[in-house]
Amino acid sequence: MDFKGYARKKAIALKRNFYTIPFVFNIITLVIFTCAIYVHAQVCPRVDYQETNKFILQLNHLNALFLFIITLFSILAVVAYIKYMGRIKNYFMLFIYYVLSISQIILEVFLLIGIQKDYQVKKVADNPSAALLQTISLEKNSIFLIYLHFVFLGITLIIVSFAPLIQKLLKSVKFSHISEDGSIEVNATEETISETVNSEEK
Repeated sequence: MDFKGYARKKAIALKRNFYTIPFVFNIITLVIFTCAIYVHAQVCPRVDYQETNKFILQLNHLNALFLFIITLFSILAVVAYIKYMGRIKNYFMLFIYYVLSISQIILEVFLLIGIQKDYQVKKVADNPSAALLQTISLEKNSIFLIYLHFVFLGITLIIVSFAPLIQKLLKSVKFSHISEDGSIEVNATEETISETVNSEEK
């Protein structure tokens, strides 16, 4: 396999459409949350600490619903971004994407509040049973996975926001072209590099 030709080909593809990078990050973020559902689903029914704040108490009763909505919004956000990243940018779908992503963060914060408070109460319990120790371990893992999802979702939103600027900067970059005899032509055009890559493939 010709690594040089493959690398040049991928560089040109990235230059022409940088939006595949934020799409990949959206998929990674979705996969992370989807894998975390197994832990969250076990934790939500176990959040049973006595909360004096009625608002927080009501939120705790809705944890399972929040988990379902976040999962749904995660999938719909990816779909919305796919609709946006076409050749003709659909900015309404980008707006929907941001609404879905920010909604995920808000609902996940509510989810995190209940789990963290329950974890803080249960981890200091005297003579914990085996079942309680399992709950504490699950809640600890759930909290970690929520923060991990926050990190990747934040990175993804930043990349999505700056994608148009990065795409514009990439289009202004001129690649250096390596000819067959090894000489380098500075400021070679995409067409020149494409022709070389195609000829190497043949």
